[in-house]
Amino acid sequence: MTKDATILLTEATKAQLREFATVTLGLEVGNLAKKTEILAKIREAWDEDTITVNGADETPEPKPTAENPLGLQKSALKAAKETTHVQDNEHDPQDPNHPANRMETIFIDIVDEAGGADPVWLSVNGKGIWVTRGKDVRIKHKYVHDLENAVRTVYEQELDEQGIPSGPMIPRQVKAYPWRRVVAIDQAVA
Repeated sequence: MTKDATILLTEATKAQLREFATVTLGLEVGNLAKKTEILAKIREAWDEDTITVNGADETPEPKPTAENPLGLQKSALKAAKETTHVQDNEHDPQDPNHPANRMETIFIDIVDEAGGADPVWLSVNGKGIWVTRGKDVRIKHKYVHDLENAVRTVYEQELDEQGIPSGPMIPRQVKAYPWRRVVAIDQAVA
């Protein structure tokens, strides 16, 4: 069974102040309201310096420290550390067997337009490479994925009987760089 406690307004945690303001006083408190803002709202509607709170279920808010600069509760801090650990160690960048490091051979076509023979810049998470057009090039799979997602919109218009464009412009998504995967004979058989 929980035990109610009477505490000074200035000693209450943000969670205790929020609960008192919304449940007891019926005030509206925004989700992003700071402790000082909640306290100011309570002081406008409440004349006393103390409030009654459910004391058994509350844990004091931790203060920011060097190890916990955001002042997170222990459970939230643990979850944040575990999440960061997983993201930082998602894969070993030197592990050639990891799918992110798998190499593929591609061929990007030279096209008959301005810049159609220039190398193509592919970038993933801030790291990029230049890929030469018109020859087979081995690159990591993550860059192939970037190339697969590179599209541009072209607009076409229907022609009338005399060959004059008329009607609305019709958008169409096309590859930004015409390209293909090059599969070696030994890979195709396997």
